[in-house]
This record gives sequence, C-alpha cells and structure tokens, in this order.
Amino acid sequence: MGWRLWDHTADIGIEAEASDAEGVLGLAARALTAVVTGKPDGLPLRGGDHQTFRVEAPDHGALAVAFLSELLWLMESEGKLWVTGGVSLSETADGLAADVA
Repeated sequence: MGWRLWDHTADIGIEAEASDAEGVLGLAARALTAVVTGKPDGLPLRGGDHQTFRVEAPDHGALAVAFLSELLWLMESEGKLWVTGGVSLSETADGLAADVA
C-alpha cells in the first residue's frame, strides 16, 4: 500500500493503493501535497488550522478528481496543506460524497 507518481499527458498521474476508498483518497492527498511542496510528507496546516469540506460526484473516479481539486484550491487560495485527515465516504442520491473532517 502506498502511492507513486507517473507521467501523464495532462499533468501528473497519481496511483494510490490502500485497503479502502477512504485510504486511497488520503494517500492521493499526500501525493498531491508532496508534488506541490517538493517534500514527501507535506507540511502541517498553517497555524494548526483544521479544514472541513464535502465534495460529491457520480462515481469513485470523479470523486477523486473533485477531492483533489478542492485540496489544490485550498493550497493555492489559502495556503493550506494536507497532513492527515479523516475522510469518510457515503452514498448520495446522485452518487458518492467524501467528507473531510
């Protein structure tokens, strides 16, 4: 279990393997943070901040894209970086949701 980066025509590819979907999202978040910071384990959130958010999508692939897009927006707009976090998945009427707390 873990993550690795690979070349992709769009930008970069992240491959993450974990025992459950929540773990995959957490590893993908660590990989994105490593790419942005150049440090393999990322850095703590500035000032000990804690961020919660929810993303929804019709399937697991789209949910991963929405989740990583939200993290990237938080990094760029608010200077917040992923360290660890609780990710929980749930089913919605239109697909799936990921809640980060």
